[in-house]
Amino acid sequence: MVELKTGDVVPADIRLFEVMNFETDEALLTGESLPVSKDASATFQEDTGPGDRLNVAYSSSTVTKGRAKGV
Repeated sequence: MVELKTGDVVPADIRLFEVMNFETDEALLTGESLPVSKDASATFQEDTGPGDRLNVAYSSSTVTKGRAKGV
């Protein structure tokens, strides 16, 4: 289990199961200039691209807001 908070760099791709006002900067992955708000309860179809999966925190992205837990 990994716990993340504001300022942390995500150490690996993590499936989130608990979030509290959680956002990450995924500019390296998606090119988006704004942080992405995450939702642990979201589910997606298998063919959904990585940039659209809001229940995953991606390796090397930076936590800009909130806290979360995942595996």
